Amino acid sequence: MLEKNGLRKTLLTKQTRRGIRWIFFYVALAFFLCSLLFPLYWMVLTSLRPDGRVMSYPPDFLPTGGGFHAYQRVFSRTLVSRWFLNSIIVTAATLGLSIPLSCLAGYALSRYQIARVRVLGYILLLAKMLPATLLVIPLYALFKQFGLLNNLFGLVIANTTFVLPFSTWMLKGFFDGIPKDLEQAAQIDGCGILESFVRVIVPLSLPGLAATAVYAAVLAWGEYMFAVTFMTKESGWTASVGVVSFMGQYIVSWNDIMAACIVFTLPVMAVFAILQKYLVSGLTKGGVKG
Repeated sequence: MLEKNGLRKTLLTKQTRRGIRWIFFYVALAFFLCSLLFPLYWMVLTSLRPDGRVMSYPPDFLPTGGGFHAYQRVFSRTLVSRWFLNSIIVTAATLGLSIPLSCLAGYALSRYQIARVRVLGYILLLAKMLPATLLVIPLYALFKQFGLLNNLFGLVIANTTFVLPFSTWMLKGFFDGIPKDLEQAAQIDGCGILESFVRVIVPLSLPGLAATAVYAAVLAWGEYMFAVTFMTKESGWTASVGVVSFMGQYIVSWNDIMAACIVFTLPVMAVFAILQKYLVSGLTKGGVKG
């Protein structure tokens, strides 16, 4: 009898400890989620505030009935839709150019372990380490010579130069996890190297491609340095440059800025929501070889 009572107490003690651990886990998880979501909540809250309550102290953590006046002012600007369209064009073209190039480059780095290929791979990795500010001046000189200033295609090329190195190494890590026997079997059946790559490797690499596409889309959509340097005409601005234009010399309308940020963030959030299930699997598989 005493042994049974002792066993019950031990089980209750284990269950209590397990319950306490789960409580701490969920509390920590809730705190972490609140920390991540609070900036987004504050953006929405600021965009809905009236002009006189934006910088109020103490701050209001609940909506104060300002309405959607900031959104109306944002959409009343005639070039907002043009900036939005420019960002979509630049982002889509950057994806269309960088993803195929990074696929081929990453496949070459993964499958051809020769000295020249490795050197090119290290050069790409070194290029990724360089900040964008070091690339602005040489790219500006080249674009001026070839007439690519105030040209969306020039901005696409600039974004591709910044996206391509990391995308290549990201896909290279993912290709390392695909067995070579699969493409060799396809080549035995009569496929060439390129055909086996398209028919075998690319379908198996869809999670990695999706993860790389999310990275490239976020980077191209929010890029500011190249856009503000190469696009001097207001009609050629992208969303990131357009948002900064809401800041005046003496007055900063924060509710208008937050409203514009929310509007311009929605496409990226939609892309991430669609591809997020591939993002985690692509990143984890791309970081493990074999």
